[in-house]
Amino acid sequence: MTTDHFSDLVTAIPPFLADNVTPGAAVAVYDRDGELFCRGFGSRDAAGRLPVDGDTRFAYASISKTMTALIAGALVQRGALAWETRVRELLPAFRLADPWASERCTLRDLFLHRSGLPACDLIFWRRPISPADVLAIVAATPHAAEFRTAFQYQNLNFGVIALMLQAATGKDWHALIREILCEPLGLASLATTTAGLARDDNYARPCGPNGFTPVRELPFMELYALAAAGAVSGSVRDLARYGQMLLRDGAGVIPPAAIAECTRPQAVNATEGWPELLFYGQGLGWITQVYRGEACWSAAGGMDGYTSHLYILPGRGVTAAALCNRTSACVAQALALDTLDRAAGFEPRPWLQRYTAQKRGFRLAAAQRLAEKRSRLAPSAGRPLTDYAGRYEHPAFGELTVVVEGGDLRVRYYSFDASARPYGGDAFALFDADDLLEMDVTFAGGDRIEQAALPLCHDLPPVVFIRSDEHETDRRSE
Repeated sequence: MTTDHFSDLVTAIPPFLADNVTPGAAVAVYDRDGELFCRGFGSRDAAGRLPVDGDTRFAYASISKTMTALIAGALVQRGALAWETRVRELLPAFRLADPWASERCTLRDLFLHRSGLPACDLIFWRRPISPADVLAIVAATPHAAEFRTAFQYQNLNFGVIALMLQAATGKDWHALIREILCEPLGLASLATTTAGLARDDNYARPCGPNGFTPVRELPFMELYALAAAGAVSGSVRDLARYGQMLLRDGAGVIPPAAIAECTRPQAVNATEGWPELLFYGQGLGWITQVYRGEACWSAAGGMDGYTSHLYILPGRGVTAAALCNRTSACVAQALALDTLDRAAGFEPRPWLQRYTAQKRGFRLAAAQRLAEKRSRLAPSAGRPLTDYAGRYEHPAFGELTVVVEGGDLRVRYYSFDASARPYGGDAFALFDADDLLEMDVTFAGGDRIEQAALPLCHDLPPVVFIRSDEHETDRRSE
């Protein structure tokens, strides 16, 4: 197959990026023998001055989980640990809210997101978490489901996995990724820290926010002790080469038995919204699908400023990867599927148009929810705003700060700083700078406010933070 098979993408992708207000993207397609197509589009900065190429580095985000799974699989094959190793065998301090689950939770349970921990990203998003914090937070987090009864996507699991791998080998996750995967495969662009991502100028700047509004560059997002969940970055060329390694049965780097176990469907999660994707299952770190009637392994990632997708069709011997530098953009998935179809010889589907239309529908629905939220606002709160100001704490979710600033009540959590506008009584709607925060806060107490409750997790009731500050006379921010 020649690049002519992909030649019309050169003219189709720039307007697709413009429609989705995404600065830049990169796409690469490989088969077992080598590169079929690799190219960058658009810019790696919000101002449009720096072009993307096939070696531009982006954050892979949660695609990192597949790499963590494969290095764990390699260690299992070496006998360093087993998929059924109980967490407490290696980490005696490990606890879950359910004592029965604490004793029985295994490495496999963590990879399959069935520990009982709720699906909740805000618990760690832009929060400086140390390795010691991981175990304390996990122990204090309420369960949202009984152990091994439900799939609940939780990045904290991977903080525990990293600690298990280190306990089994004496090496941290960063060293294991380099030693087992990156260096043997020659994936020179890969890094596991923000400093590595930005080590020279050929990296995509993270841009946001979500939606179709004009972009701005965002601060880099650190993952601290949860790096195993999503800290790997690199070029689209090296991501496709990583996919090619699986097509080559591990290429002498990852044992075939480890690949087979990680890509074996072990739980059913959901169904996709397109007729071409009929099954959505969970392997160890990998998504397992039936794509257009054939087995497919895939992975996706997203964090502030980046979105990534990787698809592998082992039966056809092709893999496609795509990356972009905008929060929650549909660009990477549409490009990965479009180029996958071309490489596999499938009849084309209008993926670029489909995903843009779907995204516009999502944003329209969000705008309608925002309008309804605004319609419920009351002219004033039930008490003076200074009554709500203070510091509130939760043993798992950390610290919430409420201040009065310029006559405005503001609620600050690790990943957001929002204006709180009253519904009436002690309930407030939260509005961030981009009007993307779909959340309310409710305060409670008698003469003195003692609690603040926020719905931080879909799987849990509102999380109740308990006031921890002493009563102040002013409670205004500096």
